[in-house]
Amino acid sequence: MSLPTQRTGAAGPAAPVHPVLPGATGAGERLLLVPGLGQSAAHWGPFARWLASRERTLLAVDPGALAAQSSAPRGSYDRLREMAQALAAACDEHGVSGVLGHSAGAPAALLTASLAAFDTVTLIEPVPSHFAVHPAPRGPRTPGSDNPGTPGLVARPGDDPGKSLRRLHPLAAETTLRAVTAALAAGWPLPPPPPPLPESARPLLRDRADRTGAALAAHRGRVVVLRGAHSALLRQRDAETLAARAADGELRVIERAGHSPHIDAPRAAVAAFLGERP
Repeated sequence: MSLPTQRTGAAGPAAPVHPVLPGATGAGERLLLVPGLGQSAAHWGPFARWLASRERTLLAVDPGALAAQSSAPRGSYDRLREMAQALAAACDEHGVSGVLGHSAGAPAALLTASLAAFDTVTLIEPVPSHFAVHPAPRGPRTPGSDNPGTPGLVARPGDDPGKSLRRLHPLAAETTLRAVTAALAAGWPLPPPPPPLPESARPLLRDRADRTGAALAAHRGRVVVLRGAHSALLRQRDAETLAARAADGELRVIERAGHSPHIDAPRAAVAAFLGERP
């Protein structure tokens, strides 16, 4: 995958970003990651290592620190836009040439790519409702329709990290889970869960979803949607709808992976991200 190095003149303070792999020198292309809810850069170490073998360095933002920079109301499109402006400024500051967002981080990644005029943005397991796409009705369970044995998508407070990872990612290899557990212990702890939004924020959330969906349709670059074949959150029909709503969209499916393909199948996820055969 070739990405241009066009820069943005985004105003405001840049978001704090750090290399996912400690000591990374930044050789080759630099890519920026916006992690999803309940995850940090620690969960992306195995994915980052496979990227590094292809001369790409993965930087990550701390979503909590990023949100703390914003003064707009929580749940609003204005807050999302402020976050994207800070991310675009970080891309300019660190020489980043592409952005990817996982799950709840996908909307900010999309707006960042638009502000930075990147050729491609990658949305990994985006949440359909965040783009005003109503999830398809649940029909009879079929092979590949769900991530078996996954009762939730984020760790519970007080969970043992190793046990929690195994519960949430039953498809992942033990070596991958050990690497993530070690990274969590070494300084990339789980982010605290954000407090629930009040009932009064519902109109803000609807407005944000509508405007983010419009931003997806208006995005001038390529939009790549990555879906885990066993995802419990992003169904095939909804993933197809998201890709189709972009002017230049493409859906890529990662086999034997659920909502976090970067953990379940990091090598295959990198291959899909780069448009290679696994």
